[in-house]
Amino acid sequence: MDRTDEEWFASTGDGNTPRRLLGLREAIALIVGVVIGAGIFKAPSIVAGLSGSADWMFAMWILGGLISLVGALCYSELTTAYPHPGGDYHFLHRAYGRSTAFLFGWARFAVITTGSIALLAFVFGDYMQQAMPLSMLPEGWGATAYACGVIVVLSLVNLQGLRAGAGTQMWLTVAEVGGLVLLAVAAPSSPTAARRRPWSTAPRPRSRSAWPWSSCCSPTAAGTRPPTSAPRCAAAPPAWCAR
Repeated sequence: MDRTDEEWFASTGDGNTPRRLLGLREAIALIVGVVIGAGIFKAPSIVAGLSGSADWMFAMWILGGLISLVGALCYSELTTAYPHPGGDYHFLHRAYGRSTAFLFGWARFAVITTGSIALLAFVFGDYMQQAMPLSMLPEGWGATAYACGVIVVLSLVNLQGLRAGAGTQMWLTVAEVGGLVLLAVAAPSSPTAARRRPWSTAPRPRSRSAWPWSSCCSPTAAGTRPPTSAPRCAAAPPAWCAR
């Protein structure tokens, strides 16, 4: 850590209150990057496929947004009432004691943060492999190479100090939000969107009575089939007639 960052990390006069090191823009970029994340380019398709309708899909996204808002308000209240660089560890220590805070710290180090990093890195790797495939590597290794590379590069950037990490986060958030805006603008005019219909207007399967072979399986009131369909039925009777 260089001298500048040591000065940045220096606390105020009383030694207990953390110094304000990030501005409003950096804080917004950090929160937007944490909440949205690279998973926004992967999760919507999964949610849409499992929800079954547009109404339920948007309802689940709204519900998730409300839950995130509640969590954000809780953190806002906690950080205002108990400002401390320890963050979650400090809040859990005050509420539940040292043991719970210690276990959470190790869980965050070994599982929570590392798992999130790995997941987002593989999302990045999958898309990069489609955009710029690494054909020189064996099949299936291209996305892994991109994922490992982005983890190493961003780790080195954060090791350069808080200023380098905050600046990189700013540009990554701008690129992320810009990609979402570009998708929102381009999606309605895409050929795929023009060919698809909403769930509510999707065509339903025709009833059996509307099928060409319905006259073969449905006898008339007199117990005989219409004469016009007899040659067709005799030539290729449908399989469901025997059921």
